[in-house]
Amino acid sequence: MARQRRSGASVPLSKFLAEDIPPPTPLLGSWLCREHLTMVYAPAGVGKTMFSLSAALAVAGGGMFLGWKAATPQPVLYVDGEMSKWSLQDRLKMLSGAVKQFDREAAGDHFHLVARSLGGEVPDLASSKGREWLLEEARRVDAALVVLDNLSTLVTLEDENAASSFDGVIQTLLTLRSDDRAAMLVHHARKGGDSYRGSSKLEGPLDCVVSLRHSSGRPSINGARFDLSWTKVRELRDGTMQPLRAELRDVGGGKRAWIVNATNEDRVSEMIEYLKSGQYGTQGELAEALGVAGGTLSGWKKEAIEQGRITSRQWKQCLKDAGEGTQGGDF
Repeated sequence: MARQRRSGASVPLSKFLAEDIPPPTPLLGSWLCREHLTMVYAPAGVGKTMFSLSAALAVAGGGMFLGWKAATPQPVLYVDGEMSKWSLQDRLKMLSGAVKQFDREAAGDHFHLVARSLGGEVPDLASSKGREWLLEEARRVDAALVVLDNLSTLVTLEDENAASSFDGVIQTLLTLRSDDRAAMLVHHARKGGDSYRGSSKLEGPLDCVVSLRHSSGRPSINGARFDLSWTKVRELRDGTMQPLRAELRDVGGGKRAWIVNATNEDRVSEMIEYLKSGQYGTQGELAEALGVAGGTLSGWKKEAIEQGRITSRQWKQCLKDAGEGTQGGDF
């Protein structure tokens, strides 16, 4: 009589290959699926929270974000460690309108928020108590996706460069995976933005690592403008996982929209927005902020003038006002 297999005991290859194992259930496009672990990292001011909130809303509301579609609304547990109550509500209201094909009613039932600013304790996820709380809360709401925003505010690390400091975090992520849940970890970039802070051990169990870098090297006026790249992809799933440029832009009427891979017309509009901000007193400063050469900026300026969107006099006045420290005007 065959003995019952012990927990953790080996499985014969023939038996394993004979199992009918379904692929992970997609949650958003092909890159965010159940059982998949993802990290999103970026320097301050680039828009990593805007990115993670938008992705979470798309999953909860069956919407589309940056071209990635959620097949059906799924429960999401979003854990925030730093934002005020007002900021959270303001961003969620704004981003609900920016996510395409968003089912507000479905998201109202599926998006579950935990935040210090809402009252109640958010335990330190470096402690066993904190990890047990997170796993239990994820099970309680049956979350398909758990978002942790962000690592430095939710986990106390004595030395973030020590590999052992991340043992508890990694174990929690692996438990979420074994529970058939996806996890998204939001993290800060190192100075310079070329990698994430802390030990590379954190990357070991991850399926995807997403880097967001400001496309001009400066914080966006809108708070979300970035170049997205994939620094780790465990399985290349389809052609949608490509580098892209995205911006959360004011489209009028108090609404925002995500613009992906901006066209030349989009960049001209962006140039005018930057010019009107009153932050740049010379064309050189404006070109640097937009991340383009002076010749490119001159071409956009000429195009805007020919289209009647600005006049040469208005252009000069905005630069003059910025140089003198006064606010740029409206056209």
